[in-house]
Order: sequence, then C-alpha cells, then structure tokens
Amino acid sequence: MKEKWKAIGWTCLYMVIAFAIVFTISFGLGFVIVMIGLRIGVIQIDAMQKYDSFANEVLQYLQGGTPMMVLSFIQELIMFVGFGLWYYFREKKYAYRPDYKKAFQPKNIISMAGIAFFGQYAVNLLLLLVFMLLPGVFADYQDLIQNLDIDAANPILMIFSVVVFGPLVEELLFRGMIFGKLRRAFSFWPSGIISAVLFGVFHLNLVQGIYAAVFGLVLAYIFEKTETLWGCYLLHALFNMSSYIITGYESALEKVGFEVPVGIQLLISVVSIAVVGVLIKFFGKRADRRPINVNNNLA
Repeated sequence: MKEKWKAIGWTCLYMVIAFAIVFTISFGLGFVIVMIGLRIGVIQIDAMQKYDSFANEVLQYLQGGTPMMVLSFIQELIMFVGFGLWYYFREKKYAYRPDYKKAFQPKNIISMAGIAFFGQYAVNLLLLLVFMLLPGVFADYQDLIQNLDIDAANPILMIFSVVVFGPLVEELLFRGMIFGKLRRAFSFWPSGIISAVLFGVFHLNLVQGIYAAVFGLVLAYIFEKTETLWGCYLLHALFNMSSYIITGYESALEKVGFEVPVGIQLLISVVSIAVVGVLIKFFGKRADRRPINVNNNLA
C-alpha cells in the first residue's frame, strides 16, 4: 500500500510541474508577446480604452498562428528538457531494456498504422455522442476550434509541433513518467486509466479531454505491449499525421463536388471502431510478468 500511495504522490507532482510550466509560460511569455504586439501595432492601443475590447484583441492575437506556435513550442521544449533528463536518469538505474526487434515487428507497425488511421474515424463517432449528450459543451468546443487561427501558422512548424515534437513530449510525460511510475505499483488497468484520465485533463477542454483520455488508454496499452516509450510515440505521431492526410483528401473531394452521405460517414465510423479493436488485439498476448518493480521495469 505504501508503494501505491508513493506512486500516486509522484504522479501528482509530475502533473503539478507540468501545469506550472504551461501556465507560467502562457501568462509570462503571453505578456511579452502582447507587449510586442502593442509595440508593432498588431494590437491596437486604442483598445485599451475599453477593457472588453482590449481583452478580445489580446485573445485574438494570442490565438493567431505564430504566437500560438511560439507559446506551444517553448512549453514543450521546457517539459522535454526537464522531464527528459528526469526520465533518463530514473530509467538508467534499472537493468531492464526492451526487445526492440520484438516490439517493432512488422505486424505491430501495421497495427499501429491502422489504429492511427481508422482511429480518426472512430473519434468522429465519439464526437457525435458528445454532441448528442452535451450539445452546449460541444458548441463551445466548436467555437474554440474556429477561433484558433491554425491556418495562419507556418505549415512546416505546425507539422513539426503536432506530429514530431508534441507527441514526443506528451508520451514522455504521460506514458514514460506517469504510467511508468504507476505501473510499478499497480496492475495495468488502474495505471492505464489514471494516466489516460490525466492525459485528457491536461488538454484543458472537456471534448478534447474525452477523446484524448480514450486514446491515452490505447497508448498505455501499446506502451505495455512494446515495453518501450518509442512504441506509443510512434502510434501517437502516426495518429496525428493521419489527421492531416484525411483532412487533405477530404478537402480534395469537396473541391470536385463529392460529398459523402451522413449515413455512410456514420457507418465508416462504426466499422472503424471494430477495426481498431481488432488491430489492438492483433498485438497478441505476451508472457505474463510479475508486477513491475525495481528489478522488472518498463523502459
């Protein structure tokens, strides 16, 4: 019991540090960006005559492509350096290392690619359920997405952040640090569920948090199966990349006037959930291990 409470305590500490970094950078660097915006005239000084107008000007500016990317990248960079060094020295104490050849065998790579692609359509069904059960919350989520000026960001920087660097930082924190610590004291399901819920909470948005939590549980499962951080990172990167691929060809279809009927879209989402379930199972069973401890470690 002592080990379990200790693991929970460490988990809380990791989350506090992560949120402290996010909020400190958001407010601190956000203030600097706003001052620069005022200086160069992007934010109108006249707006300061009225607080509401000024607040809207600031919010719109910070939600623009470049400022948002700067904030996001600096937050991720600080967490990557801090948690990366912490994770490296923590794991270096243990002798266990994963069998990379077994972890990244062809069937696992194919499974992860399939989970990533069909998982995007499975998320659509989850979003539909949220829309039906929580229409007000979903409307707020749509407003948030529309207000974020993603198109204004440099596409190369956006892809780097969303596909390459962002997933690495999130996997380092939530699967490497949090799930890894919990897994030494708990069985898979408590460890996976706790880390997945915290992954959802970290997104600070209920709708995103719901599907992030579901995806977080899948990522924890992949981490458990591949026994390495690189397994869940690969899936996370493929999942994010597939969203760009799907958006690209859907936009191309719209330009030629082709629109998929709603019924077909719903069917595709339902089938995708089944496909994702089969692919997750496709990883197969491995030999059961004793509860993870200092002599039996996930790296």
